[in-house]
Amino acid sequence: MSMSVSPQIDTVTRASVGKREDAMAEPVSGAHSATATSGRGQFGGAMWQDFSESLKRWRVAAWLGWKDAVLPFRRTYFGPLWLVIQTTVWLVMIAVLLGPSLGQGRENYIAYVAGGMIIFQFFTGLLVDGAASFTRDAGLIQNIPNPMTLYLLRVLFKSLFLFLAQVPVLIGAYVFTGIGIEWQALWAVPGLLLSTWVILGTSLALASITPRLRDIPFALNAAMRVLFFATPIFWLMDGRGLRTLAANYNPFAHLLNVVREPLLGHPVPVHSVYVCLACGAISWVIGIILFSQARPHIASQL
Repeated sequence: MSMSVSPQIDTVTRASVGKREDAMAEPVSGAHSATATSGRGQFGGAMWQDFSESLKRWRVAAWLGWKDAVLPFRRTYFGPLWLVIQTTVWLVMIAVLLGPSLGQGRENYIAYVAGGMIIFQFFTGLLVDGAASFTRDAGLIQNIPNPMTLYLLRVLFKSLFLFLAQVPVLIGAYVFTGIGIEWQALWAVPGLLLSTWVILGTSLALASITPRLRDIPFALNAAMRVLFFATPIFWLMDGRGLRTLAANYNPFAHLLNVVREPLLGHPVPVHSVYVCLACGAISWVIGIILFSQARPHIASQL
């Protein structure tokens, strides 16, 4: 993939250099002014045009996301296998230390925790990295006239690659607990797509205001650490006390349910689907409004 995508990046880079030479005194933020102006005055016009251009360059986003995923493991002995090792150690420690008290004798507790950890890590990476996608790629945005949402797709592909690298842990948990794969597990695929859609809308909204409010990624990191314990990842929803409130009013609990419950052989919670649809609609409406207003000024704010 890198062989086919790299020439595209070089071509775009040369085009941007030639455009700057012709303009001479044109500011760097002008690389995005044309597409931003065409969508100005229309609700979401700039966003849809930008996103359609990003989809046309999905190979570039996939290549960049792949490089982001594997680069931290460069020159290591185990490479991405470290993700499997780290998740397995976490899983074993939780099962041994917390399983007797929180698992309540549930036979598939290890698979329950494995699914919760891997899926929640995917949500965390997509949300936190997505919120900082514009500020992290400030150099590219200011010098190469790519669509803005390309960098959000870059984060999406990176998160998907890291998620797939940890799937062997989930398979191992299924084998260890003796859970058979049933046809209901297929509902996890649309559940994952629905959850990803919700997180992407939220990431777009946060990424649009992060160039002005640089504290957002740090606040998100702190919030996701709290939500890790407030989400039913390693504790069961038993309908008592604060756990009931956390399970019912924590959106991440519903995002997790629509993916994990089918994997455990349970029907998809209809209530969780409705919550995800409502959260997704709200996040995308807010994200489109914020992005449409902020897009002409993002490059100058970086």
